[in-house]
Amino acid sequence: MRPKATVVQFIDSLFRGGAQKVVVDIVEALPDCNHVVCYWSNENDLRAELERLGVTLVRIPFYGMWSLPYSWIKFYMLIRKYRPEFIHSHMFVPNLLVRMVPRTGFTTLATYHGECFEGSGWKASMTRWLERILLHRTDKLIAVSQYIKEYLITRLPTSRQIEVVFNFGKTGPNALLTPYLPLRIVATSNNHPYKNYPLLLSAMQEFKDEPVFLDIYGHGMQSLKDLANKLGLKNVSFKGVVSNLDQFLPTYNTYVITSNSGEGFSLSLLEAMNSGLPIVCSNLPQFLEAVGSDALIFSKDSELELVDCIKRLIKDPNLIVRLSGGSKSRAQLFSKTRFTDHIRAIYDRV
Repeated sequence: MRPKATVVQFIDSLFRGGAQKVVVDIVEALPDCNHVVCYWSNENDLRAELERLGVTLVRIPFYGMWSLPYSWIKFYMLIRKYRPEFIHSHMFVPNLLVRMVPRTGFTTLATYHGECFEGSGWKASMTRWLERILLHRTDKLIAVSQYIKEYLITRLPTSRQIEVVFNFGKTGPNALLTPYLPLRIVATSNNHPYKNYPLLLSAMQEFKDEPVFLDIYGHGMQSLKDLANKLGLKNVSFKGVVSNLDQFLPTYNTYVITSNSGEGFSLSLLEAMNSGLPIVCSNLPQFLEAVGSDALIFSKDSELELVDCIKRLIKDPNLIVRLSGGSKSRAQLFSKTRFTDHIRAIYDRV
């Protein structure tokens, strides 16, 4: 890669989510480049972090498909101003806008972060159609997991080569685990329907009189607070959003994630593994790709199996210590060094 090349990354927001964290990680992986990050929504969770890294931030408003021509003009003007060597898009609309811009010497990359072509309505059909007819205008396709790669090949389909670049979780202090109760469970995902939090709250009813406590971190928790009150759950707390979550993880001794769809390769799961937390997770293939056999697995949407996993930890506290070692060892497969080396190699090749 040419020194001081300009890289434009385009994503929907600066919200603190998995895809947005990958944008930050790419900036850190390419310190010799000039970085411009463009986005369209109002969330600013990652603004300060990106500004500390010397990133130029540009907002391009997008209000729906009807505003696409306006957004396209603004993006085209940005390209004319910064004349990047690389444009790296994330999510559907950024992919679409990048592919519609006249090619003027830049290389394009697109990272797919999740199950982005679901649904049977006209919007889903239009999305898949636009992807198919414009896919040839992206030089490099990247998936965040083997599962997402296979998903793309199935949904698009495409004969294009798709390279898998695994995310990594921030490495914080190791969990200080001891083989005794209480069981301190943590969940760290923002509240989206596919995160399946109501299943977790329903399962927690089984442990109202047990030394089992659950803390949930993330955005959008009011509906879950209302549900917890309705269920009479005194053993569940909502902690909001924190920027240094890795520093809090070691105060727990179990991590749970209950998603039933929609995931790519969960960064929150990887962070918990890096801290050495035992994992209880649903049987999504992208989760199994991360944890291997070093976790307690339940069938998605099965409250009975989730309850059984938690009961196993109560009955055999030494299982916590054994699973902790497995989490920490497995996490080494998804390190920052591997991510950085892989991203640099891709940019050098395209």
